[in-house]
Amino acid sequence: MTLEEYRTKYQLSFTQLANQLGFGDLKNPTAEIKRYCVQGTIPRSDRLMQINNNTNGEVTANDFHSRSR
Repeated sequence: MTLEEYRTKYQLSFTQLANQLGFGDLKNPTAEIKRYCVQGTIPRSDRLMQINNNTNGEVTANDFHSRSR
């Protein structure tokens, strides 16, 4: 499942998703999530692990890589 599909499934705003994923340490976490969901940006490996862990495995690194092809 893509991160955008996850966000839609759980009816989360970009800001809510950023908070759920623990991205509060970023300068602009909402913009970062938008890049991942809408623009197709692939997160760094540490962020991919954070996404996988905080979505209970519903969104994995493979979901980002398969989407970019």
